Amino acid sequence: MKKSIATIFVLLFTLFIHSQSKRIESKLMDCYYQSFSDDGVELKHLISNYENLLINEGFLEDNSGNSYLRFLQNFANQKYSVNPSKLFSVEEQKIIKIDENEFPECRKIILADSTTLYNFKSKGISDAVINNAKPYNTVKDMLKVWSVDDFEIDYYKRQAFLVFLLIDTESGLKKINIEDLDIENALKMYLDSKNTFYLGEVEKTKEELKKIVRNHIQNNKYKYAISFKADRKSLYLEYIIYQNIILQEIHSLRQEYALEKYNTEYENLLEKQREEVNKTYPENFLTLD
Repeated sequence: MKKSIATIFVLLFTLFIHSQSKRIESKLMDCYYQSFSDDGVELKHLISNYENLLINEGFLEDNSGNSYLRFLQNFANQKYSVNPSKLFSVEEQKIIKIDENEFPECRKIILADSTTLYNFKSKGISDAVINNAKPYNTVKDMLKVWSVDDFEIDYYKRQAFLVFLLIDTESGLKKINIEDLDIENALKMYLDSKNTFYLGEVEKTKEELKKIVRNHIQNNKYKYAISFKADRKSLYLEYIIYQNIILQEIHSLRQEYALEKYNTEYENLLEKQREEVNKTYPENFLTLD
């Protein structure tokens, strides 16, 4: 009897220790998954499938942490002449979320108990995004804080997948002629140190942002302009979520225009057709004071 009780005690103690040792980043991803109508099941499948896509297309050798680090080092050294056949950011935007408020609430609880290691990594990654205009330099700085063990969890795998988004955004910036844009009426967005999002000086929710961005782009077409700045202490995952909301609306408008003009899904357009759609709805991201 005593032996049985001791065994149960050891088992419960082991489970307790395991639960306490769960990394903050994993808890943050659990929060993010909860903002989806299916508790993130579809997103988890997407992360797994996208990892396989990168393996099949030669970006990753396998699913090990060392393979992820080599992939990111190759990216930083500009060894890839092409992007993957699909962008993770675009595929993720197709998954519908229903509870935009649940993620920030549980995130606050988790970050209240965040570790020194997480804070160090979070600041390093945020600084890399904010301090570098070039995507390759951004990833070089990220590699200073990433480790092999990081890529055992979805939080950092997702960050690795999103590096191609940096190139996509930069390519859009290179094509922007400031004189062609309506800078006077640009949307000026800011994410503060407490991860509160502002349009101008007014706090806005994610749902409000969707409607505002869509209306602004529809009314201005290729002349629209969006400036999005983030505080150095803001959460990188939160920054990416807001950026994805903006890109989702751009992609949605491109999709609608493609179907209206060519009766074809955006992804299936010919190169010249896609260029025409992108000219109508470009990615006009700027940094304005």
